[in-house]
Amino acid sequence: REFSNLDVVSRSVSLGSFVPSNQEDKLAIIDDINFLLGPDLAKSSASSPPTPLDISAIKTLHASLKEFVETGNESEREAALALQSAITSMLTRIQESSDPQALLKDLDQILVGVLPDTLAALRQALTASEIELESLPKDLQLRWVANDGRARVDIFPRYDIMNEKISREFVAAVQSIDATATGLPVIHQQAGDAVLQAFVQAFTSAIIVVSVLLFIVMRNVRDVILILAPLVVAGLVTGAVTVLFGIPFNFANIIALPLLLGMGVDNGIHMVHRARVAPPSTGNLLETSTARGVVFSALTTIFSFGSLAFSRHVGTASMGELLTIGMVLTVIATLIILPAMIHIEEKR
Repeated sequence: REFSNLDVVSRSVSLGSFVPSNQEDKLAIIDDINFLLGPDLAKSSASSPPTPLDISAIKTLHASLKEFVETGNESEREAALALQSAITSMLTRIQESSDPQALLKDLDQILVGVLPDTLAALRQALTASEIELESLPKDLQLRWVANDGRARVDIFPRYDIMNEKISREFVAAVQSIDATATGLPVIHQQAGDAVLQAFVQAFTSAIIVVSVLLFIVMRNVRDVILILAPLVVAGLVTGAVTVLFGIPFNFANIIALPLLLGMGVDNGIHMVHRARVAPPSTGNLLETSTARGVVFSALTTIFSFGSLAFSRHVGTASMGELLTIGMVLTVIATLIILPAMIHIEEKR
């Protein structure tokens, strides 16, 4: 009852939900129906099985429909015409068939094949009696009450929990009553939080480790900033491009961001190292063999990751798309922003 009273909950089901309410009134109605229909249903169960469908009966119905269409009610004529057309098609198929009895048998099964079972179910329903928890089937009781007496309660959301905000509100409301409540919404939410936390940890660790290694290699804070600046710009532009192309971050492709940082930093290292150790005479880094090497090395990586985008697995494909976009933008940022920053620094 506490769960059902929540605004975000449509209903909650437990073993007691299978016991009907207002049984006296409902049983009285069933008795009335049984009084009216019971004798006829009993006769139908005792009567002989129906005779197989005969083609003469179909032709008789077809002729009657033709007469009705010509003289019948205007409002019902359209339905009669549709039925007449269907019977005409059926008669044509029967005449052209090498085994007309098989067609008649199939038609008979389609029209009244389930009727005996339906009548039997109706006869059984009219013998209903009062239901209590103890009279419920044992297998049903075992599914809803454990051997130690703990009861299972299924809680259904009122709104579409495919929306993350609504899902979090639903889980929070349910767990405010019972903190141990679990199920797919709880598992999905906690799994998402775990992946997000792991991503933040991995990305932070990658930035710290890369920065420390860059300082050890370059021995200059300014060079470390020069190398990391294009990567920051490329990361921001990658996020914007994913929005433009409708590629949302998910459990699979979010791992690509730390990979982009680790793979993209070497381009900046090569460019800054060339500018410091063997600067070009023209002052243009893009005219050096280092720049060409960065481009061709990046193309190899881009095409390798691009092949993942054609995977049938949605998660793998989205990771390939994000890695491809990120690597392209990383190379562009390295070849445009980094030389410009080095040029400005040298002028100062």
